[in-house]
Amino acid sequence: MFLRKTLASLAASAAFTASAGATSNTSALNSNHSCHASAIELLSPHVTILNITAEKVENYPVPQGVYYDSFVSTPPASTNVSFCNVTVTYTHPDWDDTIHVFIGLPLHGWNRKFLALGGGGFATNVPLDILPVMASLGYASAATDGGHFGQDISWALKGNGSLVNYPLLVDFASEALKDMTVLGRQFTESYYEQPAERTYWVGCSTGGRQGMMMAQRYSYLFDGILANAPAINWNDLIIGMQWPSVSMHETGTALAPCVLDAFTKASIAACDSIDGLEDGVISLPGSCEFDPYSQVGKYASCAGESIQLTDKHAFIIKQIFNGPTTPSGRQLFVGSEVGTNLSAAVSTTCTQNNTNCTADGVIYSNQWIPKFVVKNYGFNPLTITCKQFYRFFSQSKQEYDWIIGTGDANLQHLRSTDTKLLSFHGFADEVIPPKNTVQYYHKAISFDANVTDYYRLFLAPGVMHCGGGLGPNPTAMLNVLEGWVEHGKAPTELDAVATAANGTTGHRSVCMYPASSKYTGGDPTVASSFTCS
Repeated sequence: MFLRKTLASLAASAAFTASAGATSNTSALNSNHSCHASAIELLSPHVTILNITAEKVENYPVPQGVYYDSFVSTPPASTNVSFCNVTVTYTHPDWDDTIHVFIGLPLHGWNRKFLALGGGGFATNVPLDILPVMASLGYASAATDGGHFGQDISWALKGNGSLVNYPLLVDFASEALKDMTVLGRQFTESYYEQPAERTYWVGCSTGGRQGMMMAQRYSYLFDGILANAPAINWNDLIIGMQWPSVSMHETGTALAPCVLDAFTKASIAACDSIDGLEDGVISLPGSCEFDPYSQVGKYASCAGESIQLTDKHAFIIKQIFNGPTTPSGRQLFVGSEVGTNLSAAVSTTCTQNNTNCTADGVIYSNQWIPKFVVKNYGFNPLTITCKQFYRFFSQSKQEYDWIIGTGDANLQHLRSTDTKLLSFHGFADEVIPPKNTVQYYHKAISFDANVTDYYRLFLAPGVMHCGGGLGPNPTAMLNVLEGWVEHGKAPTELDAVATAANGTTGHRSVCMYPASSKYTGGDPTVASSFTCS
């Protein structure tokens, strides 16, 4: 299979080659494992290489605090790693961009696999400490800054401040990701004098959206794609995130975190036991209806004082769970799932006695709306009215869905490229509502009833954004994807570890959607006490 995806075939692809017959001579790694720059011909005619650095790094301490178990089942055998650290700087002619690709090549024990690593938020890349981690596990890997630094999107407008910087937005959305994969594989093949046998994408959140973009547009580059908690339907999501703040602004009431917590606890109490076990985790969210108005008249405990819950409080919570709707009742975007930590999903700040509170909005919406929608850096996104919200929602989709929407659910081409797509989403995700992914999955089924041949979705009850929470957090998902790609072991359950509020850990499985986990009796810390049904 890997012969189909060798660099020669990648270079020949019309999707990557901008002009037939073009070539580019530049400096790159030589092929004798010496890890320094020397001349080879890069098969990237549509980019201009500005600089390449290569440095051998020996006995580098493997960064700690990285969740190895979320990638692989076995942590690195050594606490130190030696790798070739490569940085490629390039530009697209006439785009006025400068992009860096960061590549880590293990000096010893390469497993003949290449990983393309996704980012988070507005950052195109994850923290670069992940490269030596991947090298310590035997993978060659790459990340890209997409032409900007971290979460900074001050580049959004150019010229007189009213023109959208489309090249950098396209870089962030897709182009730099494809470039990173092709360039990373070229350098890997040059260094080891043999192509990678397998190429994988690994990412969560924005990295998950990027993975879905690769599946939708560039699946021929990959054998497998791991796209967790994906920020798909980008424009719906990034405007929809601001809905709770709009609701609070319109009602003139910002809910204190302790009030939000009171509704969270009440929703869990109402729905927790439906799966047969009271453990603070709602395993069957779709089987429970929680009415926020049932809490009116009750009290929230707020740092030594009590706040009585009102109809206005319940109205706002109902808005959060329902998601934004038009005046006619048509739903524009999904809401938070019952059981989500609302004080994490809805940011508010109180200055005194939990009464003088303001809505903080969502950091990504707070930046996207002024810069890309209003096109005025000085616009205050916390003062948006319902009327403005509806206009911004429509405008953002119209202007940017073609660039970054990532909502194309017709994935049938994954059959022809023999690419496997694996995704998990936490049911208690406080950043990206899991129903966003569920709706996408159902659209994919509408195109192909046998979509599970190449695309499988897992929903983890009680798990927050990309991990955390009291629910079962999937482990070794890269290994699971490898098993599917390389050995035909299509997953129906994911091994997972749940950490209870008292710190005890237990093992259980996360079921392939649409199955859900149900407690059948016995020790709740043992996976065999649950079944998928």
